[in-house]
Amino acid sequence: MTWRLSKIVAALVCGLLFSQLPGFAQQYHQRLAGRLDVALDRAAEIEADARDMNLSVEAYIALFLESDNHALEGRRMRDSLARAERLQAYERSVNEAPPILAPLVVVARLDPSLGREVLRLYRPQLALAPHGLAYALAGAVIGLLVLLAAHRGVTRLGAISRATEAAE
Repeated sequence: MTWRLSKIVAALVCGLLFSQLPGFAQQYHQRLAGRLDVALDRAAEIEADARDMNLSVEAYIALFLESDNHALEGRRMRDSLARAERLQAYERSVNEAPPILAPLVVVARLDPSLGREVLRLYRPQLALAPHGLAYALAGAVIGLLVLLAAHRGVTRLGAISRATEAAE
């Protein structure tokens, strides 16, 4: 009876956890889009300033980097542009993924600080959409497989231990 109950609990817990992936991924993507908007605004400001001085963005940033007094600002501008590019690439990869795989793309490329922020504010959802149900089913199956593998490993260790004791 305990073994059957363990399987049911493992399937339920893993199913419930996995069913939250689409909702978490959606909230993560929304926050990421907000950060992307801020990064693109900053990039546009840098580009406009460079244009006002009749310089390319690279030449404009180089002016700052070459100055001892303004090198920090030059590094910040360079980092802001790189961040905007990185966030755009990330958003593109999420948007181009099939909807059922988008949560996996989010998890695979998760930014730890943003993930913690989303997790802190995240409220569990009832997964009734097809994607949530698919993830719940996948989680239940994975939970059962992990439990069965662990049980098999423990059983084997016990058999090996008993065989070793019998041989002595």
